[in-house]
Amino acid sequence: MKKLKSEKIDSKNWWKVMGRRRLRSTIERAKKIYRMLMEMKEEKSTSDILMRALTVVPNIDYATLYQTLRLLRSKGLVEQIPKGRISYWKVARVVSDSELEEILSK
Repeated sequence: MKKLKSEKIDSKNWWKVMGRRRLRSTIERAKKIYRMLMEMKEEKSTSDILMRALTVVPNIDYATLYQTLRLLRSKGLVEQIPKGRISYWKVARVVSDSELEEILSK
């Protein structure tokens, strides 16, 4: 395993050490989900988002959607609002398409 100079391996940077890169399909999916959330205007539950996402990203499943939402959250683009056992999501930061591409590619 390749270790980064003077950087400890932990849960936040393990992917750098492993050389993991996002697939183009992951970036495209995240862009579609982000744009869809922008159109929704208000916070929605994960299951509500899934029902809408199926029209935008056919064959998406709950786990893939959740991972995509977590990616968008990690980039500061969406906010997760837990209410009991249900997570609600809303856009936290509005960016242009070119900014979105750049943010998700990092």
